[in-house]
Amino acid sequence: MRARELTRYCADLGWTDAPDLPPAAHRGESNLPEYLPEVLNSLAALRGEPPELVASYTTTNARRILGLTR
Repeated sequence: MRARELTRYCADLGWTDAPDLPPAAHRGESNLPEYLPEVLNSLAALRGEPPELVASYTTTNARRILGLTR
């Protein structure tokens, strides 16, 4: 897989190049799955879209990329 393709997939899923870094409010702590709503809300704010819409994008993209069905 080429770097450009991998970058696109990561962006489609909301992945980061620094998964060990928690959101700013939790710096110095371990990054935990329960912080995902904060990340989602931040991403939605940056995009100017409702969090539910951004969540639907990442869920749809994950299913498509990973070959999962509903």
